Amino acid sequence: MIVRIIAILLAVCAFAQPMLAQEETEEAFSEGFIFKWDSEVIFPMGIRFTASFLRPVAEISSINLTIQLEGEAAITETVPLDEPVSEGDNFTDIAFIWEIPPDRLPRLFRDINFEWEAVDNNGDRTIARDSLVFSDQRVEWEQSEDAAGFIDLTVRADGASPAQIRQSVLLAYNLISAKVGRVQPLNILLYEADLPASGCTRDANNDLIATGPISATTLLCDPLRAASIFQRSGFDWVQVTRSGATGNTAGALIGLFTQRFYESAWLDKDVPDWFKIGLAQFYAPSSKSMLLNSVRSAARNDTSYSFDEMAVEKAGDALWQAQSYAMVVYIADRIGVDSLFQLANIRDAESFSEAYQTSVGQVASALLPNLSRWIFTSGAESAFTYTPYQPATSTPTLTATSTPTTTATATLTETPTLTPSVTGVLSATPTLTRTPSRTPTPLPPSVTPRPANSLFTPTPIPPPSVLDDPVTQQGVLAILLIALAAVGLVYLIMRRRGN
Repeated sequence: MIVRIIAILLAVCAFAQPMLAQEETEEAFSEGFIFKWDSEVIFPMGIRFTASFLRPVAEISSINLTIQLEGEAAITETVPLDEPVSEGDNFTDIAFIWEIPPDRLPRLFRDINFEWEAVDNNGDRTIARDSLVFSDQRVEWEQSEDAAGFIDLTVRADGASPAQIRQSVLLAYNLISAKVGRVQPLNILLYEADLPASGCTRDANNDLIATGPISATTLLCDPLRAASIFQRSGFDWVQVTRSGATGNTAGALIGLFTQRFYESAWLDKDVPDWFKIGLAQFYAPSSKSMLLNSVRSAARNDTSYSFDEMAVEKAGDALWQAQSYAMVVYIADRIGVDSLFQLANIRDAESFSEAYQTSVGQVASALLPNLSRWIFTSGAESAFTYTPYQPATSTPTLTATSTPTTTATATLTETPTLTPSVTGVLSATPTLTRTPSRTPTPLPPSVTPRPANSLFTPTPIPPPSVLDDPVTQQGVLAILLIALAAVGLVYLIMRRRGN
């Protein structure tokens, strides 16, 4: 009796438990007349589920698909039977496209559990349970955790090594962290140039669409949807704009570092885009000397952007990018590198304009007229080759020399700064140097020969004899014994013959 009661209670519990209530990953399971199923992510707008049943569509009375995102309540959808993918006398192939609700966004690289359930006209029931990993399936991804816990990367599996990418931007990360005064762990999803991170492309009608990588099924695409998924999933994302050897992976990542490290300092401060982009380029360890020609050419042809036009980024515009860097490096040349970094932090000002006027000593609108003259000087040529990572040297360019600043006060710090120097070139942190003087060089010492009898002559050591070798000695002794025995034998024979 007790056994029967326990069995009944277990059965009640099994039927009372809602399907897919568990949040763990489903292991594939099926029973009944369903024999295969699959899924395809149409990133970022939906998921295409497919299933095949061993019944003609006329003999199937209903099909339901239950979907459960990790940490969310299950959603059950009724699958229409009027448009099967294919059908025959003994089978039916069904496809169902689940358009992701804006308020139910999945998290990247997390599991989505699903269950097919169908009932035929005879009341027979079939089910299949499985799970999929939600991701942008247009490429295969490789996830790499930073051992230091700072720069976790998710990159294209057949692309550049995550370790090499991380190494290429480590200098910039460390410098930005030092100048801001804190560390910022980052979890970055890196999209290469041939794969738009939004997941959207344009069709023949110029509509934005998302396309399934296997079935080529299309859905109308919201260009902001992917960014919402990235944010919900805890990812920062970067879109590289150029591929191959000339790619800008490091530049794109350093731009993200700058944005994330300074976002609290720049909040509600109306920082113009030219300063944000130019500062990110300044942190990049590569030389920007090639940008000077673009800025000079635009100035000669009167095609430079106005101050108001520089306030908002013009994506993909090479001149706008070059002029942004020119404006930032001019500020560094005028007030010094340390003062540039202090300006970027905007600690005590209500706005960027106020901080700029306090640091530079003039209104921001005066920057471009001064810049248009400065870019044709030798100081500009030195400034465009400078990076904040190069060590101080004794050469006349970007060296630690005593140079006047706009405050007429020389400072002595360990961090290199760009300041106007008396030589007309950029210098690192000003330090005091001595004026070189002409100092006679002592003559080289002469060589005086010593008398022959003063030299030590070692006593010659005779070369070793062959007989000094123990092995040779034993051989000679053996030969002598044999010869002696032979002589004795001859003597005995001759003596017997004489008797």
